Amino acid sequence: FPPEHSALPFVGKHYLQRFCPGWRDFILPVETGVVHIKFFMKSIELKVRFVVMDNMSAKYFILGNDYLVAYKISLLNKERRQFTMGSKVFDFDESINAIEQTTTPESSFVSEVMNNAKLSPMLSENQN
Repeated sequence: FPPEHSALPFVGKHYLQRFCPGWRDFILPVETGVVHIKFFMKSIELKVRFVVMDNMSAKYFILGNDYLVAYKISLLNKERRQFTMGSKVFDFDESINAIEQTTTPESSFVSEVMNNAKLSPMLSENQN
């Protein structure tokens, strides 16, 4: 198994079939990869590793219990949807969808090299 799965519980499908014959009806979407994302909430920065699922219908980020515990996050669902981090209380704002794309050092290096390169304008995009 990949190292990012070392903390996840596992069970084999044949063994599971003995205890829960209808398990296929409850199977989760297929994983396609892992991304690292920084969340900024006022003065608080969260660095979170998310598993990207291929056919997941949710349109929001789902934090695992490990992050809730590590960052001391409590969810409050009363009249308003809120959460706390330490002593700070935050409201959920469904209108915010700000994912900022950042460049990696490798991609900025390639961009810099391409900007400084002397390429013939007659070359096609594939030849560059």
